[in-house]
Amino acid sequence: MGARLMLVGGPSGSGKSTIRSALVGTLEVVMLESDVLWRPEYEGNHDMFRRVWLRLASDISLSGRPVVLFGAGFAVPHNVEPLPERAAFDRVDYLALVCDDDALRARIRGREPPRRTDDEHLNEQLDFNRWLRANASTKSISLIDTTHITIDEAASRVAAWIRSARR
Repeated sequence: MGARLMLVGGPSGSGKSTIRSALVGTLEVVMLESDVLWRPEYEGNHDMFRRVWLRLASDISLSGRPVVLFGAGFAVPHNVEPLPERAAFDRVDYLALVCDDDALRARIRGREPPRRTDDEHLNEQLDFNRWLRANASTKSISLIDTTHITIDEAASRVAAWIRSARR
């Protein structure tokens, strides 16, 4: 079987980092958090950021272990499929974490600096969250709504998705 990549995305505050932390070491995959390589120069060039991550994931996948990359815009196929580095993978699966607007608003507003909590960021994330909810079914994106479930339940659902995507 060829290289596999699983991408978990969603708006800020949907639970990506928290769920990844809960899952690290529990599955036979390599789990990565895209935020660790974010630099200000990527602000105007998100494709370059995604290309760096796809190259890194491709190299890691040479170990024979599937890679699961957690990062906001990675759950959107039109952000990944056109990139030349996508060709390194035989299969890419997409999962988005979402929640209702009130929960997302509360989660973002409750964050500590240096994380952004300003109105512009909040509105961007609400728009992205709404887009994912409205378009996932037509874009081959699986969804998990984290609004009313515990972190453990959300992690369990993401783990089940990872196991299913590995087949």
